[in-house]
Amino acid sequence: MSNIKHFFKYSFSSLIGGLGQFIVLPIFTKFISATDYGILALAQVFSGIIFGIINFGLPISYERNFFEEKLNEKSAELIYSILTYIWVSFIFFSIIFFFSRNIVSFHLFGSKNYGLLLLFSYFAIGISSIKNYYLIYFKNNLNSTSFLKYSIDDTVLTLLLSVFFVYYLRVGVIGLIYSQLISGSAVLIFLTYNFLKIESYKFDYKMLLKSMKISLPLTPKIFVGILGKSIDKIILNIFNSTNGVGLISIANRFSNLSFTFLTSIENIYSPKTYKLMFENKDEKKGGILIGILLTPYIYISVFICMVIAFVSYEVLWMLTPNEFHPAANLVVILGMYTSILFFGKIPQLMYKKKAYVITIISIMTVGIGFVFTYILAYKFLIIGAALGTFISGIITGCLYFFYSQKAYKIYWETEKIISFYFTFFLGGTILIAGDLVGISYHYLAAIKVLVFSVYILLGFNYKIVSTNLLKKIIYGKF
Repeated sequence: MSNIKHFFKYSFSSLIGGLGQFIVLPIFTKFISATDYGILALAQVFSGIIFGIINFGLPISYERNFFEEKLNEKSAELIYSILTYIWVSFIFFSIIFFFSRNIVSFHLFGSKNYGLLLLFSYFAIGISSIKNYYLIYFKNNLNSTSFLKYSIDDTVLTLLLSVFFVYYLRVGVIGLIYSQLISGSAVLIFLTYNFLKIESYKFDYKMLLKSMKISLPLTPKIFVGILGKSIDKIILNIFNSTNGVGLISIANRFSNLSFTFLTSIENIYSPKTYKLMFENKDEKKGGILIGILLTPYIYISVFICMVIAFVSYEVLWMLTPNEFHPAANLVVILGMYTSILFFGKIPQLMYKKKAYVITIISIMTVGIGFVFTYILAYKFLIIGAALGTFISGIITGCLYFFYSQKAYKIYWETEKIISFYFTFFLGGTILIAGDLVGISYHYLAAIKVLVFSVYILLGFNYKIVSTNLLKKIIYGKF
């Protein structure tokens, strides 16, 4: 199956989910305020941190060990052993959280009224994390059909249920959590049932310990990683700007869509990258091949982030009340930040089993992110928080890139990659500046068209895009 077909299969559910969120955005923003979105975002941050600790860094370890155990025909034992530990831990923490939910709510929000929202948010994120192990299994087996089937079922069911709870039952922001929990649970049940029919349950504690040995150094990384992604929300909450947290949360919905597409693309190149690493004992040859392999994926990733960021102005202006419109500039900043995360997805350090380096850089990320975000948010509040995330992301991204290259050198096509990012960042900066000083929308629209045109021409110039490729995409002959 071609890379293009794999990409469309992996990204189709993301496309459906993204378009669906845009369609229901006017409904949600009518019944859910920016402040409510802020409370939801903070609840998900807390739940994500808790489950990040439970996960123990095992998703990354599982993906790495999958190929090693597949050669030994023990891939089923690997996933069952890890999932057994995850389920036991999930249930244990669920009992603790059930009795402490109101205390946590009081400390987070100054009120015990959000205890139930926190509890169900934890359940929803936990179920989603468990389901992700099966999706990794399908991805590594290049089974994009099963990956698509279960992903799109979850996406569509979540959208339908969220409209039912928010619009029909009018339960408020907790309706978004109910829909995620119910749809995630339903899909997980079907996944587990069908998986058990294919592979009988096998548990191997030695295999689990082997995975934990790799993942243990990653536990702080997962913890600080989630914390790092949420620094802007946490700091805005410190400044008592729950409304600002809500706007950042809306902007994150766009950047998360970009990140989901990046993950869909990763599902294609990640197994190929690992394969080139394991099969080529000559690391220089492997590094050259990987560098050539990844350039088109970088081009596509940056383009997707740019498109989503630039069209956010029109989407927010047309579909949401005025209080949400300032989020458009935040989307552009976070879109630029998301695009550089591509390099954090390349498994050089994991291949070399240098998980401790990832952890150290992750801790530094939180520290640097906190300093820049706090200073800029104090000065410029909401847009300062987004800028802090972007600037600290560039700094720590450079650190990660440096140590990754030391571990396993990839020979990147530097000139091409710089031209991709320069086009996006320059265009994004001009758009934000133009919007802040009040330049007419017609001029801003013209700038977008110009930037898109330049970027597409770059694709033709570097032979990444061709008329033949476009015809195949348009007519579905890929």
